[in-house]
Amino acid sequence: MKKESRFNSLKLGLVLGMIVPAVTFSILYFIRHDYMTFRDFLHYIVLRNVYIQVITMSIVPNVLLFFLFVRNGYLSSARGTLIATALFTGIIFLLRFIVF
Repeated sequence: MKKESRFNSLKLGLVLGMIVPAVTFSILYFIRHDYMTFRDFLHYIVLRNVYIQVITMSIVPNVLLFFLFVRNGYLSSARGTLIATALFTGIIFLLRFIVF
């Protein structure tokens, strides 16, 4: 059932679907590697060839956000989150199979 609410918009889902992985990426940095600068952290994950795993771990909370929207009936927001997750998945695909 589709709910009418200010929380039920494609734009909100898309924006949150883009922001949540960035925040998660920052949290991963602060929890594990706060002793180095952010630039060094980026260099470190590329040098160790774990950038795909780190990006993937950053996207996982989007799944939780998606299910939260679906459970509450905010299907337009869920759709936006799903689109953002698909965009990130496309980026991972490009990094994995085409770029490197």
